[in-house]
Amino acid sequence: MQTCLHCGKDFSPPAPVCPHCQKSLVPNYPSMGSKVFMVIWIFFVALVVVLLISMFTR
Repeated sequence: MQTCLHCGKDFSPPAPVCPHCQKSLVPNYPSMGSKVFMVIWIFFVALVVVLLISMFTR
């Protein structure tokens, strides 16, 4: 038996949601912000463009 971190009641281990308080037992990892994602996306697109231009200008 495991104990819920939210309500403190016992439950069976394979449960992804507490059967008592209905809160998620799966860790909620922070996601990457949209600005950071956009900066990384623009960087890789610019890198591909620069590599293509350098390949075809020789």
